[in-house]
Amino acid sequence: MRPSSRRSSNVTPPPRSTASPTPGATRPDLGLEAEIFWDRHKMKVIGALVLVLAAILGYTLFLYFRANALGSANAQLSAAKTIDELKKVISDHPSSVVAGNAYLVLAQRQAEAKEYEAAAASAKALTENFPDYPLVSAAWLALGANLEAAGKLDQADAAFKTASERAANDFAVPLALLARANIAKFRGNSTEARRFLDDVMARYPGSAPAMQAEQEKRFVRVVATAPAAAAVVNPAPATPKPDSPPAIAPVITKPVLPAPKSESTPAATPPAK
Repeated sequence: MRPSSRRSSNVTPPPRSTASPTPGATRPDLGLEAEIFWDRHKMKVIGALVLVLAAILGYTLFLYFRANALGSANAQLSAAKTIDELKKVISDHPSSVVAGNAYLVLAQRQAEAKEYEAAAASAKALTENFPDYPLVSAAWLALGANLEAAGKLDQADAAFKTASERAANDFAVPLALLARANIAKFRGNSTEARRFLDDVMARYPGSAPAMQAEQEKRFVRVVATAPAAAAVVNPAPATPKPDSPPAIAPVITKPVLPAPKSESTPAATPPAK
């Protein structure tokens, strides 16, 4: 018996699309659409590619010329020996990192010539013109050291204070604290000097600056107690009170005894009448 071709009344037929298919319709040709897009926007695409290539080429040339400039600047700095030659390196390459290196070398040469104020000016120029210089902390230390050598302790302490407030892992921080302790000790402020030395020992235990701080702290303590020790060893003589008369030591005299007569001495004869 053949199965019935009639559908069951319980089965719902799928919904039919209301849009009737167009007779003879075909799927869109992607190649044709790409060709149409290229015809419409090819000038924009080519222009964007040209800009990208120009940017890459320009950046490459920038790196090339910058490398050449740095190479010639470094060669000029290596050949510079005198103060005037170092100043010329700075004037020829004012915005280059090589100028920062030249400032440090210039400050060193001027300090060796005992031109401490000029050396301080060179270090200060480095901190002002190149605040992001990798060794700007060394410039602050050089500034403080040359100002201290020139006798300007207030300005030197301010420079060391700036160096000591940098990041904790900066090499200049413990050195700046030691320098501030030295200035405080020179001024006779032992309490402040010991405070700086204790800070170095607490923040950098086991390091070379901490060991130096420990030695300096012992010396500061000895200097602080030296006057008291001298007063004990050499006491001042006591002065007598004005109301009391000075003490007079009694004088002890020995009694004068008659000389004993000798038996061998003959007796005196009376004079003759």
